[in-house]
Amino acid sequence: MVISLQEGLKVDRRYPAIIRAEQTAELGFEVAGRVSMVAVEIGDQVRKGAVIARLQADRLRAASNEARAQVAEAKALLDQYEAELARQTQLRSRDATSGRAVDDAHANVLTGRARLKSAQASLDLAAADLRDTVLRAPFSGLVIERQASVGDLAQAQTPIVTMIESGSLEARASLPVDVARALRPGSSVNLFVDDLVFSGRVKSVLPTVSDAAQSATIIVSIPQNASISEGKAAEIAIEQSVSGEGIWVPVTALVSDLKGLFAIQVVEEREAGWVVRRVPVEVLYSSSDRAYVSGSFKGQAEVIAGGSHRVLPGQVVETKRVAGRSVEPTP
Repeated sequence: MVISLQEGLKVDRRYPAIIRAEQTAELGFEVAGRVSMVAVEIGDQVRKGAVIARLQADRLRAASNEARAQVAEAKALLDQYEAELARQTQLRSRDATSGRAVDDAHANVLTGRARLKSAQASLDLAAADLRDTVLRAPFSGLVIERQASVGDLAQAQTPIVTMIESGSLEARASLPVDVARALRPGSSVNLFVDDLVFSGRVKSVLPTVSDAAQSATIIVSIPQNASISEGKAAEIAIEQSVSGEGIWVPVTALVSDLKGLFAIQVVEEREAGWVVRRVPVEVLYSSSDRAYVSGSFKGQAEVIAGGSHRVLPGQVVETKRVAGRSVEPTP
């Protein structure tokens, strides 16, 4: 193939990604207790607010009733204190009681109000604990794990089931830091899943960087109608610019050079005929079948597309064209 220099290029580089639900929740009770009912199985679709599971609530119901009785008692006592304060205040206006008695009655009212407030707080806490014996779905979605059965003793905040939100998926990928930070929320990217291609948009670029890999995570939103399963492997294509003057060559044209670098071999027309010359190159970009390389190239040279291992630099060869403009040496 005849050398044809170009100044840089734009390429789509693919990075591995994983499909995740936008919302995943491990649902558990806020209080400990024995599980009396689990209403879902793995694979069930549930609506927001639907009952997922229940705990035995006898003791908590009794505690709530006791707290309610304490509130009633505190209210009755406060009513007595307030009535006594009113009576002592009236007597004081007629100079029929001491100021000390009025002060004592006022102090009793303050104490009664504090006791009622404390009793009400205890009732609110008991009512909340009682409500927490019923576990409900925080959003509409799919049950993907069930970690408890009827009769199990559930600890507070221990997962009972795991849910993912229905219909809302996103892709997460780790990119080199400079590539990730060049993206902006709203940027369009292509997402490859098996043989399908979807158009997604960059939702966010997480500010944290992995020290080991020097990579940053991007999150790409996926169209609602995309037929993709959660947990699926994917690839995200990011358009990037490759700077530097270079040429495209088949990967079969690359040969090993000194210190683990690469070179290509070219044939140049001289008086003696076509002469092989080795050109060290830097691979700026490569795909499965070709590479974009830079090096010290001259005008009328042609790249040896295959069979480079059969000839040495300085050797005079005959050539034959293959695949259009590629050449192979014939020593």
